[in-house]
Amino acid sequence: MSLPKALPPKSPRSSNARKTRAKMDIGVLLEKWAAKTRRADFIPDDPLSFPHRFSDDQVACEVAAVFAAFFAYGARPQIRHCLDGLLMKRMGGDPKGFILQGDDAADKVAMAGFVYRFNRSGDVEFILKRLRWIFQRYGTLENLMKESIYCILGSGNLLDSSFMTESKIYQAILTEFISRFLKEGLPPSQWYQVEKRSMLFLIPRPNKGGACKRLNLLLRWLVRTDSDLADPVDLGLWAQTIAPCHLRMPLDFHVSAVARELGLIQRASDDWKAVEELTNALKEWDAVDPVRFDFALFGLGLSSKLVDND
Repeated sequence: MSLPKALPPKSPRSSNARKTRAKMDIGVLLEKWAAKTRRADFIPDDPLSFPHRFSDDQVACEVAAVFAAFFAYGARPQIRHCLDGLLMKRMGGDPKGFILQGDDAADKVAMAGFVYRFNRSGDVEFILKRLRWIFQRYGTLENLMKESIYCILGSGNLLDSSFMTESKIYQAILTEFISRFLKEGLPPSQWYQVEKRSMLFLIPRPNKGGACKRLNLLLRWLVRTDSDLADPVDLGLWAQTIAPCHLRMPLDFHVSAVARELGLIQRASDDWKAVEELTNALKEWDAVDPVRFDFALFGLGLSSKLVDND
């Protein structure tokens, strides 16, 4: 794959011209690949296909999105096989009913023997327990996010696009959300479950400075809308809570490799600072919805045979 790059400058004037041409070339490339991949026929092969199956019911869709995003590591066929086993077989194709009408004992029976790479049945049982508590307390996962935003900003949404959330503020919101997701209402005697190595891997902690790829992926799915498409790709369930301009890019190894080849990331590590660098770079072409270029970078990676997820 040949990607446009700026050449080393020979003079200030030529340097500016080269940078302008390179920026235009990259913008054209991003739009081209976004158009190729931000399509309904992208969905069937992606983990996003599972929450789409339940898009007419918010709670069911949120459950499917949580599992699809958190288990989005490994090869895509393996991820889909894992999710089919969890959502369609073990939960009987009714994730909402399974959680709201079930209990810990039923979870243990249904999830017995579950294994997916680094995670086991106990990890799934813990997530089910937490989702059950959240839905009983808040009604929807979106309401938990609203409460988390209110705790940090004093307002229950991030719809104001006249400002861009600073990195530390956005991290604080996500940290509050994940902290409540994991621990709110949980007896301290059970907090050890949150700190298990497998859970630390499965559910990212934004305050630790990592890229939080799967959390940012979950938010992309739930927040973004594709109003210009007859068949939207992302779900847009939380479109009245968070504006897409506040989202951060889901960054994994393959996306970062393409982004570095394009000169969109200079930082060597795939961490939160790299996420901010990439997101800010993409705002040069779309300040309102920079994360839509996730499709473009994915497509470019796919064209280079980079087809697995971290």
